Amino acid sequence: MLWSLAHNLARLKSEIFGLKL
Repeated sequence: MLWSLAHNLARLKSEIFGLKL
């Protein structure tokens, strides 16, 4: 469960950084 949450958070961060760039 915790691992899944961390994975989703990392994915969301990547998407945000992609939009910013």
